[in-house]
Amino acid sequence: MGYNILTPHQSQVVDAIQQRDEIIQWYTFTGGTALSEVYLQHRLSEDLDFFTQSQVMDHKINALIDEAKTEIGYESYEKRVYSGLYMYTLIFSDGDRLKLDFNEYDFPPVEHGTKLGKLSVDSLFDIAINKLEAILSRSKSRDFVDLYMMLPVIGCDIDQVRMRLADKFSGIRDDTEVVRHLTKVVDFSDYPTMLVSFDRQAMIDFYLKEAKKIGERIFR
Repeated sequence: MGYNILTPHQSQVVDAIQQRDEIIQWYTFTGGTALSEVYLQHRLSEDLDFFTQSQVMDHKINALIDEAKTEIGYESYEKRVYSGLYMYTLIFSDGDRLKLDFNEYDFPPVEHGTKLGKLSVDSLFDIAINKLEAILSRSKSRDFVDLYMMLPVIGCDIDQVRMRLADKFSGIRDDTEVVRHLTKVVDFSDYPTMLVSFDRQAMIDFYLKEAKKIGERIFR
């Protein structure tokens, strides 16, 4: 099938795995690549992320990747495991490396998603919630970019996403913590490769304005 922003190697992987019952029954395609391919077509993205609310049966993933070697066209792969996250890096003859993450994810979606072929895909709102959670737990420019690009599409602001974040992850982040993380937007020098018009300074100003608004509530 045709894709929007996937690289040839990513396309080969998606074509192959959506023919496997283990994936289409138990996993959801999510993260930045799913966001850009299915919803926004706004940037290039490197990794393929798959979440499951069940247990990752890595022996089945191993077998799947081995069986699909000819279809995908990789030469070898590396595997790492970290606390329910199973990371596979496919290595191709042209030197490209493609990371596939299969993650045990205990948090049910707040909205129904969509489909990419036979693959289940996270809803736009669920990806937004996950991106805000990522902003509040790590510092990656792509998470700030993605959430900034999503908010006008889903028609809500950061506070509304925070409310649903509390629903999904069973807890409300402290305002002081939120302000601290939002202001990290000024720290980045590396940004993803954008496929649409993007005003970096406008994004920075947006997050600083949101941080100021939340900060003013702290001192009322």
